Order: sequence, then C-alpha cells, then structure tokens
Amino acid sequence: MAPAPLVLVVDDEPLLLQVCTRALEAGGYRVLTADSAVAALDILSTLATWPDLLLSDVRMVPIDGLSLVKLVRQAYPGVPALLMSGYTPDVASLPAPLVAKPFHPDVLLAAVHQALRTASPSQPESARQ
Repeated sequence: MAPAPLVLVVDDEPLLLQVCTRALEAGGYRVLTADSAVAALDILSTLATWPDLLLSDVRMVPIDGLSLVKLVRQAYPGVPALLMSGYTPDVASLPAPLVAKPFHPDVLLAAVHQALRTASPSQPESARQ
C-alpha cells in the first residue's frame, strides 16, 4: 500500500498552519509545516523523498510564496504547488492554482485533491516512495 500523499504547508500564521494541518490530516494526508519559505527550504533539504504537494501562502517575508514555488521547482522539478492568499493577486501571473483565504476545510481539501490530480507525474518513481 502506497503511503498517503505528503503535503508541505508553508505559512507565517501559526493558526493557519494548525487549521491546514488538521484539515489535511483528517483528509488522509501526511503533513509537514514550515513558518517561512526559508524553513520550508531547510525541511526540503532533509527529506529522503520529494513532497507530493507544496501548499504555500503567497505573502511572506523575506521570501514570498511565488518565489518559493520557483525555488522548489528548480530543486524538485514537477512538484505540484497550490497557493493560498487572503488578497486577490493577479491569478493569471501565478505559478500555481490559488485557494482564497479564508476557506472552509472542505474547500482546502478539494483544492489539494485537484492540485494532486492534475499534477504531471514528472518525479522519478523512486523519489515518490
């Protein structure tokens, strides 16, 4: 049996990290959290396998979510991403789909499921296990 998909959640708001973690774990996902893009990159450098999804807030400092997605995709080509924001960025310019905050946990789970379903499986099979 394959392990549940691994989602790396990145947000600088502790309460949102907690809400996302609870929703995703209740939905059957494995979750890692980071309170900044820098922390997320540190976590990624220690993983033996690639995450199945990067879920990141758009507005963070010093590295925003858009830059994080680009950095992660350079190191882990093909890793799908889902962005979240309480603001209305130009969706056409985003490097990943967007889920608007605040969201109901069911909306988050549907967005994560959709992001994983539409992702191109370009990771090496050995990296997914």
